[in-house]
Amino acid sequence: MVFNGTPIELLKKLKIMREEVVVKVNGKLVPETTRLKKTDKVEVIKVVFGG
Repeated sequence: MVFNGTPIELLKKLKIMREEVVVKVNGKLVPETTRLKKTDKVEVIKVVFGG
């Protein structure tokens, strides 16, 4: 999928709540305002809650 925007905009487009995931770009955690490039590899990792 090619996307032009920020991780927050991508999560909104995918209808994923940002409080439930961590976004990594090219293997690193990045600020939510980082602009994504066509060549970036984006990983959306679900955070598990509970005890």
